[in-house]
Amino acid sequence: MLVTLAVTTFLLFTTQILRIGEAAFGRGLTAGDFVLVLALLIPRFLVFTLPVAVLVGVVSGLGKMSDDREVLALEAAGVSPAGLWRGPLILACAAALLCAWLTLWAEPYSLRTLADRLAEVVQRNLVLGIAPGEIHEEVPDTVLYARGRAEDGTLEDVLIRLRQGERTGTITARRARLQPHPPSTLTLEVEDGEIAIAAQAAGEEASLTRTRFQTGVVGLDVTRTVARRVRFIGALDVLGQEALAAHVEQSEGGERRKAASLYHRRLALPFGCIALAFLAFPLGLRVPRAQGGGRGPSVVFAVLALGFYFVAGRLTEAMALSGTLPVEVAPWLPSAALLLLGLFLLRRRQRT
Repeated sequence: MLVTLAVTTFLLFTTQILRIGEAAFGRGLTAGDFVLVLALLIPRFLVFTLPVAVLVGVVSGLGKMSDDREVLALEAAGVSPAGLWRGPLILACAAALLCAWLTLWAEPYSLRTLADRLAEVVQRNLVLGIAPGEIHEEVPDTVLYARGRAEDGTLEDVLIRLRQGERTGTITARRARLQPHPPSTLTLEVEDGEIAIAAQAAGEEASLTRTRFQTGVVGLDVTRTVARRVRFIGALDVLGQEALAAHVEQSEGGERRKAASLYHRRLALPFGCIALAFLAFPLGLRVPRAQGGGRGPSVVFAVLALGFYFVAGRLTEAMALSGTLPVEVAPWLPSAALLLLGLFLLRRRQRT
């Protein structure tokens, strides 16, 4: 189980690293940031890999007993293999408790912390990524150009163009310095320059105002830039269970169904560990090769069961969001189906 948990979690890391890199990779990312980002992603990955590890662990453990004829020896001595249920059930309950702690508390907290840290990294990347002689438009409604950059990071001979509704401002300055101010603002400190503001209201002539300054401060809103880079973390994902329940009460329509679906999905995910353990139990008690059985059919069936579990989870979630299924019931259906299938296979195994 532990080996499977480590391997599947690592595979999830490798598949998600590109999405993380879009937000984090850059000159502003330090080694400490990188390690912290990876650590904060572990709770989210474990929520999905724990049920897989339970299934593989139970099938492998009982399958080894079957291949070594230990299950056959128990049956020959008049002992039912169903008496081995305590070990898998204890393992599944321990995994379910861990999964419940992860999905209800650890995952929202880690994602909230991760979003804040990535926002800081994105801002540092914006500040350090300004190269002399290039036009930068990463910040919405803002164009920034600097002819040079000193060793201390000060920008030289700077041109900034800002747009706010009907007003357009152009700032030229000898020197400028960008400073990040989490969570969503960059401060541009300018020296020795001029600002020209053009405005034109509906039905009126355009006006132009020019002002010289020695020092000034310009606030740049990077909320949309940060949100675009960190879009793989949803606004609801960072809410704790109590805050999510309050959001359900306050919202309406599709937003209410989305929040309610996430609330009940967090409650249902731990039950998946128990359901998959009940399914793995009869799969592990397979018929030995000498009697026409073997490991192959059990492995294939386990893979198909996992595919069904995740695909059905996505399908029922989509049906809950569309209103086809009640949001209180939909997250429990895949686990309930696998639990019933496991009980059916176990009863059938006892009759053979």
